[in-house]
Amino acid sequence: MRHFSRAALLGLSLSGSLSLAAAQTAPATPAAPATSKATVSAATARAASSLAVEVSGAVKGQIVGCPASLKVSAAAVCLYVKNSPASLRALVRGKLGARALGDWKTPANSKASSLLVSGSANGPVAAYLLMAPLSATETLLVVDAAQAT
Repeated sequence: MRHFSRAALLGLSLSGSLSLAAAQTAPATPAAPATSKATVSAATARAASSLAVEVSGAVKGQIVGCPASLKVSAAAVCLYVKNSPASLRALVRGKLGARALGDWKTPANSKASSLLVSGSANGPVAAYLLMAPLSATETLLVVDAAQAT
């Protein structure tokens, strides 16, 4: 696990609007993997795992524990990436091709972005990506299985 020296992963939430509220300046360790009562099917969990491996290879990310404040599923994978969100958006979108459903969405008054991904070209939503800047050159990328609503 990576220990963050300057940026803590606080203030992230997925309750409708995505936001990164604060970065802590004191040294911190990544949070333990989040536990969630929400369940996902085995097929979507596999899709999220596969996507996490693929994206991690493309962005050269390091797997870290997902912050508990994210409230993501047990299938979620969090990646710490030493790169700016702007350059990562284009890299990830290009890697996914037709499996990316639309483009990155950034809610008003937020720096975090999300992208829906299918398991196959133009297929149904299987997973999503959440990208939150930690600093100008550090990004947290969350890959999680899509849950039926």
